Order: sequence, then structure tokens, then C-alpha cells
Amino acid sequence: ALTMAWVRFVPALPKISTDMPFVSCSKRLFHSQAPLSSSLRPAASRQFLRQGLLQSQHRTFSQNAAKSRKSFRTRGPITWTSVGALCVVGGGCLYYYSLKEQERYERMTATKLEQGLGKPTIGGPFRLVDHNGQMKTNDSFKGKWMLIYFGFTYCPDICPNELMRMADVVTRLDANPETAYKVEPLLITIDPERDGPNQLKDYLSDWHPRMLGLTGTPGDIRDVCKAYRVYFNKAVLGSDPTEYLIDHSIMFYLMDPDGEFADYFGKSLTPDEIHDKITKYITGTADASTHSDSSIGTKEVVLPETTGA
Repeated sequence: ALTMAWVRFVPALPKISTDMPFVSCSKRLFHSQAPLSSSLRPAASRQFLRQGLLQSQHRTFSQNAAKSRKSFRTRGPITWTSVGALCVVGGGCLYYYSLKEQERYERMTATKLEQGLGKPTIGGPFRLVDHNGQMKTNDSFKGKWMLIYFGFTYCPDICPNELMRMADVVTRLDANPETAYKVEPLLITIDPERDGPNQLKDYLSDWHPRMLGLTGTPGDIRDVCKAYRVYFNKAVLGSDPTEYLIDHSIMFYLMDPDGEFADYFGKSLTPDEIHDKITKYITGTADASTHSDSSIGTKEVVLPETTGA
């Protein structure tokens, strides 16, 4: 009865637009040329309500989906906020890295001894032959630190002890990734008459596989000893001029990758102390306290004049 009353009421509604789906649908259902019988009207009414509900749900779902797509297109996975945050974080990291690099560079620069009035010049160009028979100059070692010792293979006790200390230092430096293979250990002979390439090669094989021996003519050796302020003096033991020992200064010279003098280490320093000092030089963490006692750069020293025979 309620359904029949509602159907009769629909045509009587005043000024309802025929464009509305609800009214249009009702007119098509109940005001066609072939009116529905009273037995079919309740079923048609239920069908009409189901269609209206489905259409309303479809429109709501379509509108929500369109809004979602529009919102995704507007914002996207990357927003201006995330880009700005990334730029701020990245810029901060680059700034921090540049500051650390600048500090490291300044520390490394500070460790280089400045040329000054009255400072002895240590080092210089040389041209020698290594124990493999290859010609080597000071430029052959550019880009590497040089740890140089002046001695000779016939030395009975001092040189073996110093070369053992050098081997210990180099082995420890090579075990550290920050310093590995950055130091070239060199033995420059002060006895070129007896220390040829083969003699040096056999002798150094007992100490360290990376230790390189250098020799040359007596004139070449005198020149390089003079450049490094090395003292040496031959002392003949008897009537045989081939039986002699050589008195010489005992120290290691550390030269930087540009071939400039950095520091020297005498017998008073232990291998641990030498290793720590060289590590600081290489990593750029050295300061005024790193320089060896009486080394050039902290106080003036007078090195012995070169002598030799």
C-alpha cells in the first residue's frame, strides 16, 4: 500500500526537473504508454531503488578515485620538502668534509719545514744505480716518502742493527692501510769500491724485501753524502789498503713526496717512536712536537762537515 501511494505521489510533485535521474527513472517506469499492472509495481519499485543506489555508489567511488589520482599527481613520491631536506643534509656533509680536508691540509703543510736563513739544506738531486742495475735519480722516488740510511755492507755491527730497526719500522708501516707502501726504504752505500749492485742485493735480501740499495762511483757517493750532510771517514786497518772500516754518522733521513727534507731520526729513538713520527707525517697529523729532538725546524743544529776518502 505504501508503495502504491508513493507511485501515485511522484507525478504530482510540482516543478521537479526531468533531468534528475530519480524522477526521470520514475517517469520511465510508471508513466510509459503501457502502465505496469499493480502486481508488477512493487517489483519495479525495488529494481528502481537498487539501480539508484548502485549509480550513487559508482559516482562516489569514481569521484574518490579521481581525487586520489589527482592528489598523487600533485604530490608524487618526491616532494619539494624531501628535495630541500636532501639538499640541506648533503650540503652539510660536503661542508663538514671540506672543513676536515682543509684542516688535514693545513696540518700537513705545517709539518713541512720552511726554508729560512741559517737552515742547512738537506737533500738534493742524485744519480745512482740500484742493486738491480737500474739507474735511479731523486725524481724516481717522487710521490713517495723516502727513509734513507747511509751505511755499507762490510759494517760489523752498527749498520746491521740500524737496518734491522729500519726493517721493523717499514714492516709496521706496511701493515697500516693509511701508510702501507708509502715509504721507500733506501740504503745508500758509503763504500762504493766494495758495494756493487750484486753485493748490495745479496746483503739486503736478509733484511727486508722492499729495501733498495743504491751505489755509484766514488764521486757520486761523495756528492750525495755532501748533499745530506753525512759524515764518513775511511780507516785502514793494516798494510792492506783493501782492509778498512768506515766511521760514519748514524741516522735515518725522512724525505717527503716532493723530495724535501722532513726530519731525521737518530739512535736515541726507538723503532716505535720512529714509526709513530713517520705515521703522523704521512697522515698529516704531525705538529711541532713531532719533530725529533734537535731536528731542523725546532731548533738550530750544526751537522758535521762531510769528509771521506
